[in-house]
Amino acid sequence: RTGLALIAGKSAEKSGLQANDIVVSVNAEAVTLANPLSVLLSQFKPGDTVTLSIERAGSMQDIDVIL
Repeated sequence: RTGLALIAGKSAEKSGLQANDIVVSVNAEAVTLANPLSVLLSQFKPGDTVTLSIERAGSMQDIDVIL
C-alpha cells in the first residue's frame, strides 16, 4: 500500500494530524503512486472540507480537514 507520511506542523496539528500519520485516502479516493495526495488535494480549493482516512500507529481513522 502507498500513502504519505506527514510531519506535524502548525496547520497539520490544527487539523488533528500527527507526525507519522499516513494518509491513505481523500474523500474515499485512495492515495496511490498514480494518484498521489497532491493530485487528490488539487481538486479542492482553500476552505473546502475533505475527509482524510489515515493510519496512525496501526489503526485506521477518518479526520475531517479544512484546506
